[in-house]
Amino acid sequence: MGLFKFLFGSKSKNISDKDKSLIAENIISLAKECTANLENIFMKPAVNGDFEIFMLNLEFFTQFLIDYDHIYDENDFRNLLVFKLHSSSYNPLKTYTLNEFFEFYTSRAAIINYEVSSLTKSFQSGGKAFIPVYSYVSIYKTPLVNEPNVDFADFKNLQTFDSFMMKKAADFMLKYTDHLH
Repeated sequence: MGLFKFLFGSKSKNISDKDKSLIAENIISLAKECTANLENIFMKPAVNGDFEIFMLNLEFFTQFLIDYDHIYDENDFRNLLVFKLHSSSYNPLKTYTLNEFFEFYTSRAAIINYEVSSLTKSFQSGGKAFIPVYSYVSIYKTPLVNEPNVDFADFKNLQTFDSFMMKKAADFMLKYTDHLH
């Protein structure tokens, strides 16, 4: 993550609105550039799945900046990001109101953060493997759905469990991890 240190080397708590906007624009641009990476190392996403990858990248970068104290007002910064994304030509959800888009992005960011932290913990513990099924379904099966259906991963319900889909999600896990690195 040396690129972040280069782009965002300053750790001042008094970041101006202009600098926050510049940081937001830079990580949006970087997230767009990195979106094709997962397609290149795994497979082509479903229609609008590239926007799901973009949100994954954007949230991963944002969390990195927050974790390393480059962003101090997390809510203010996330609001700025959502505002910029809502009006972006890259956004396939332009018909959403700003509030609807904010709710969608916030719920997706929570899922992404949960899956990235769970995956990290599983690797660090050397214990049970964690499979990011929500990200897999969001990117490759049903992009931009508010509550992706992951019943295929329910080991307790043999009627909905799908071993073929779980294998695909498990294959995705390794590429997902490579993408994050």
